[in-house]
Amino acid sequence: MCHFHGNPLSIFLAEDISYTQLNHDHFEALRTLPSFRAHAESLLNSNHTDHVRQLLQSDEFLFTSAVEAIKAGRVQVSWLLGAIRIIQSTRTILSTKSPTLFSYLYIEALAGTLLGSPTLRELLLLLKKANSDMIAAILPGIVDTLITMPARDIAISPDDFQDITNELETLTSNADASHLPLKSQMNHDFLGKVASTTTCWKVTSQQNDLEVAYSDLLSRLHALLVEYFEQVVVSVDSIFLHEILFYDVKGAHRDVFTPKVRFAIERALGTPWDYLGCGCCSSKVSLRLSAISTASPLIHRILIKLFLSLCLIPPLHFDRNQL
Repeated sequence: MCHFHGNPLSIFLAEDISYTQLNHDHFEALRTLPSFRAHAESLLNSNHTDHVRQLLQSDEFLFTSAVEAIKAGRVQVSWLLGAIRIIQSTRTILSTKSPTLFSYLYIEALAGTLLGSPTLRELLLLLKKANSDMIAAILPGIVDTLITMPARDIAISPDDFQDITNELETLTSNADASHLPLKSQMNHDFLGKVASTTTCWKVTSQQNDLEVAYSDLLSRLHALLVEYFEQVVVSVDSIFLHEILFYDVKGAHRDVFTPKVRFAIERALGTPWDYLGCGCCSSKVSLRLSAISTASPLIHRILIKLFLSLCLIPPLHFDRNQL
C-alpha cells in the first residue's frame, strides 16, 4: 500500500497498462530514475546512441521499453526468490544451527550482500562435507524449485541437477549397506577457511571407488551451485527500473505516512482558533509567543508551557511575567 501510494510510477506494474492511460509527466519521471541514467550510460558505452535518443525523445518508445523491462525484472526477481528458497532449505538440511529466516536472506539479497555473505560461503563449505543422505534430500527441492521458475536465458537448467540426482541414485544402489551413507573425501573446516590455505584431501586405503566417485559428484554439484548463484543472485540496483519493482523505504511516501508531531503542535499553537472556537483569538493575525498576555485563555499558557517543557523547539526568549 505504501509503495503504490507514494510511487506514482507503480502504475507500470499493472499488467493491462496502455500508453493512453499515461501522461507526459510519467515518462519524465521515468527519465529521472537512477536506474534509467545507468541504463542510458551503459547503452552509450556500447555505442547504442540511437536507442538512447529514442528513450529520451519518444514517450511511446520509452513506454514499450519500460513494459519490457518490468517483465524482465519480474523474471529476475522470481529467480532471485527461488535462489533464496534453495539456500534456506539446503541450509536447514546441512546445518545443525537454527534455521535461517527467509526474511533475513531476502534483506541480504536486497542489500546486494547475499552472494558474498558468510551465510552462503558456509553453506557451500557444508555442502562439500555432506553425506549422500543429505544430498539426496537436497536435490529434489532444487529441481522442483527450478522447474517452477519462469523461462529465462540462463545456462543452468533443472536437467543439470536431475542428472546429478540420477547419478547419486546409481552410486547408492551399487553400494553395500555397510558403506551407506557415502561420505565425502574433502575435509574443510566450518569457518570458511581451508587448512593450510589449500584443499585437503584425505584419502585412506579403506576408501573405496564409490566414495571417490561420490566426492567427484559433490565437486560438480558444488561448482554447479556456485555458477547458479552467480547468475541468479544479482544486485537489485543492477535491475533496470528497480525503483518501480521494489518498495523503497526512502521514498516520498514516508513524508505522507510518518506522523509530524512538531508540525502538529506548532500549528495548534499558531492557529488555536481552528479548534478552540473562542472569541479572543483572531483568525487573521497569527499568534506570537512574545505577545501572549494575561488576558489570553488559560489553555494557551498551558499548551505553551507543555510545548517548551518537552523541548520540541529551542528555548524562546520572552517575558516570564507574561505567563
